[in-house]
Amino acid sequence: MFASYLIHQGIDFVLGLVLTAVTMRWLPSPDKASSIRHLLIRQFPCGVLVLGLAAVLIRIVGQPIAEWLSYEPISIKFLGLGAAYYSWMVIFPTWGLVLCLRPGLGSPGQRAVAVLWAATSFAIVGWSIFIEPFRLQVETTRLEFDRWPAEFPPLRVVVLADLQSPLLTRRERLAVELVREQKPDLILIPGDLASQTFDENHSLESVRYVLQRIEAPLGIFVVNGDADCFVSGGMARLVEGTSTRYLDNKALALMDDLIEIGGFDPGEADAFEAALERHPSARFRIGLVHRPRYAEAIAKAGFDLVVAGHTHGGQVTVPGFGPPITASPLPRHVCAGGAHPLSHQATLYVSRGVGMEAGFAPPIRFLSPPEISVLTLAGPRKARNDGLPLESPPGKQDQ
Repeated sequence: MFASYLIHQGIDFVLGLVLTAVTMRWLPSPDKASSIRHLLIRQFPCGVLVLGLAAVLIRIVGQPIAEWLSYEPISIKFLGLGAAYYSWMVIFPTWGLVLCLRPGLGSPGQRAVAVLWAATSFAIVGWSIFIEPFRLQVETTRLEFDRWPAEFPPLRVVVLADLQSPLLTRRERLAVELVREQKPDLILIPGDLASQTFDENHSLESVRYVLQRIEAPLGIFVVNGDADCFVSGGMARLVEGTSTRYLDNKALALMDDLIEIGGFDPGEADAFEAALERHPSARFRIGLVHRPRYAEAIAKAGFDLVVAGHTHGGQVTVPGFGPPITASPLPRHVCAGGAHPLSHQATLYVSRGVGMEAGFAPPIRFLSPPEISVLTLAGPRKARNDGLPLESPPGKQDQ
């Protein structure tokens, strides 16, 4: 099972090594005494050049490679990203350490900087690959809606987005435990259950392990994602033999037509448009879609809440900036996850998801830990009805 992962990442690393060597030959060779200094200075521009060179290379041969491997073209784009990642975060720091071991290269200060730089890079890589992806968190959010049926109690909804693991690991086992601990009324899965792997049975094993061990009184509902096509038969095969309902541009009413769950696959354009034109059949409507970019269209069709995944919170977050890569046209703060207002008094919730990109993509999460999302859906909170003490306005005392 681990071999598929190693093969993908090994190809990334070798390509990164080759492109780094080619890129360095394009740049002026430093004199012997300043090799370490020049290497440190040139890490970032070289990393950018490696990414650019990989992009050009993949632009030329990416489509034939994708067809040969039976992969989606975006998977081949991840190959360039992975090569740049290994070049910048592994190859350059290692090169710096090697230079430190050679006598007569650089000053003691430069050597110290190179060692610190390498240690920091390796620590970030280790954390991003082996620790943070398994720090599965439970994010709880209360969402209040004016149109929530007054006679209906709050609803506890678990969002299990982007399981997307090519292997059955402790993360998937922990996800099952955490979902069961929440005792949800409803479970929503906005796609990307499967993942890219050389053997689809690995992804099937991971998905079936999770789906066969979770339950909710109102049901489990899933829509198609981007990566589920990596398993032959797609989502229909992934949920086969489980209690999970696959909503393929369909809607289902629950609780005597109080709540409607609509599942959308915008990849089927005609069916998607037809689904949006359906007349509402319930008093509160929840739309489930993989990509959050379609949330406004779904809200405009009369849905009160849109639940999405896809972005993984960016997988990498830069403090003060947010995720640099989101695979979505929406603003970074939206793609980073959480609840966000839409038009027509609707709300979008984007989950950071459980897993991460696999295959040729760098297998990392940094400052964007995986999550199980727990949403409490309710009407507007009224202090007296909730048994909470009434508070006086700021600056005033009770008379």
